[in-house]
Amino acid sequence: TKRVRFAGTQLSPQQRAALYYKVSKLDYFLPAILALEETVEVDRASKTKLLRHILDKELGSRPTLTMAFFDLFFLLMLLVTFQMSVYHVVEGYGHNVKYFITYYLSMIGILYAILRKFGQMSSMIKISRQAFVENNFRWVDAVDWMAILLATGGIIWME
Repeated sequence: TKRVRFAGTQLSPQQRAALYYKVSKLDYFLPAILALEETVEVDRASKTKLLRHILDKELGSRPTLTMAFFDLFFLLMLLVTFQMSVYHVVEGYGHNVKYFITYYLSMIGILYAILRKFGQMSSMIKISRQAFVENNFRWVDAVDWMAILLATGGIIWME
């Protein structure tokens, strides 16, 4: 078996796997790494075998893939139902069952977007107040909130 040197000692593949597993299960390990302030620190951390292994496992995990699926699903649902509602209003059709279904599906999509955004914000505050401020008050976040508010306003206006 191939041995790897680790901080002056040699680890067997089984010991290395156990170490990777223990580190990956630390509370808020990945968010803390993502909250590093300097680019040099992030570059150094991202080149380590330990972090690459943990990120590969995490990005391929079932909860991460499930969250990505729901993000895509609700975004598509929101886009389609919002387009159908706008078309319905522009064409001047009356309020029928199809309109109400698309209206409420749009509202469900907006609710999911709001809950998802609050979930992202709350995960950062668990790391530190500084990480919360730095990762939730960027221009990208302002665009997210404006998109949510515009879509909500448009849906309410169509009612």
